[in-house]
Amino acid sequence: MSNLFVADQDKCKQDGLCVAECPAEIIEIKDDKSVPTPTDDAGELCIRCGHCVAVCPHGAMSHRSMTPDQCPPVRRDWLLNPEQVEHFLRSRRSIRTYKEEPVDREILTKLIHIARFAPSGHNAQPVRWSVIYESQEVRRLAEIVIDWMRHLLDKGEPLAKALHMDHVVAAWESGVERICRGAPHVIVAHAPKEERKRPKPAPSLSPILNWLPPPLAWVPVGPDTLTGQPISGRPCKRPWIFPKDI
Repeated sequence: MSNLFVADQDKCKQDGLCVAECPAEIIEIKDDKSVPTPTDDAGELCIRCGHCVAVCPHGAMSHRSMTPDQCPPVRRDWLLNPEQVEHFLRSRRSIRTYKEEPVDREILTKLIHIARFAPSGHNAQPVRWSVIYESQEVRRLAEIVIDWMRHLLDKGEPLAKALHMDHVVAAWESGVERICRGAPHVIVAHAPKEERKRPKPAPSLSPILNWLPPPLAWVPVGPDTLTGQPISGRPCKRPWIFPKDI
């Protein structure tokens, strides 16, 4: 497939890094005067990982789905040492307290753009994003969850007891919101049902999104959360922002 990727003849040094790095082994250099080209079955076997573009130190490779400027070089002076990695992972906490001031929409857009680079099969990036920006809409979402909890409590479901939903509902009725915990915005990660590479639900995104600024909350959506799908036969009212295909 000739248009799958292109190697710039002026920039390419024929060092073979892209050939060696390609996990699908679909790049070849036919002779010492040639630049890398796709194999005959490249279009079928390419997994769009982008390694061929990212590994080239000369910016010579451009893939149909990404260009060199979309694969910035690794800043080795920014890499964490082992002690810093340990500190980073052990100091991470789930956010439970949020500021009231809103986050600029441009910042939200940039954060979502960064989060989409979380690993996904074939680099398919199947996750879609819905942003509940207005605080009254965030409370509306929380109210849907509270109604669902009341339903489980009325049915005497073991899940309601195990998760102490009676305390959450009681707090709501006394004016304390413990669902979105006062966050002014909510980002919802979701994917179409038919997407085979969809996260269940978005586990690889969790570490990234938990580092969003404190005014944000996020809800990963999968088959067993707030999508309207039953959880062991327990229905949940479908939130208005979710597409019908999730």
